[in-house]
Amino acid sequence: MQKEGLLDKIRINIFGSGTPPKYLNLKHDKNINYLGVVEDPGEYIRGADLVIVPVRNIGGTKIRVLEALFCRKPVIITPESAYGLPSEIKESIYVEEDEKGFLGVIKKFLDKHPPHKTKPRVIEEYIENGSNMRDVIISVLDKKSFKKSRAEVEI
Repeated sequence: MQKEGLLDKIRINIFGSGTPPKYLNLKHDKNINYLGVVEDPGEYIRGADLVIVPVRNIGGTKIRVLEALFCRKPVIITPESAYGLPSEIKESIYVEEDEKGFLGVIKKFLDKHPPHKTKPRVIEEYIENGSNMRDVIISVLDKKSFKKSRAEVEI
C-alpha cells in the first residue's frame, strides 16, 4: 500500500493475537493503528468500509470472515482463508491470491466504484430466515450448507 501511495488515503486498524515483525515498527506508524487483541472485534469491523483477512493458514479465520459479513461489510480474503467456506459465502466475498489482487479491490473502493460484492446478500437471506451468527458458524465448521429449507424455517 505504501508503494502505491495509498497509506495517506486510508486508515488501517490491525487486531488479533498475532504479533507483527518488529522491523515494521507499527507502534510509530501514523497510518496503521496496531491494536493487538481486542475485546470486541465487531466494534472495529462495524466502523470499517472494507475488512481484509490476509491470513495464509487455513485455521481460525472463518469466524472473522463471517463476523464481517454479519456486520454487512465487504471482505477480502486469501484462498487459504476461504478454504472450507460454503460456496454461497465464497460468492459474497473477494478471494484474492496476492497483494496485487488486494490492492485492486482497495483501489476500487477508494475511487468510489466499489465492486459488486459490497452487500453480502447471502448473510441477509440467512438472517431473514430467523438464523443467527452462531447457526452459520456451526454450519461452516460442520461443512454443511447453511441455507435452510422453507419447512425448517416455518417450524
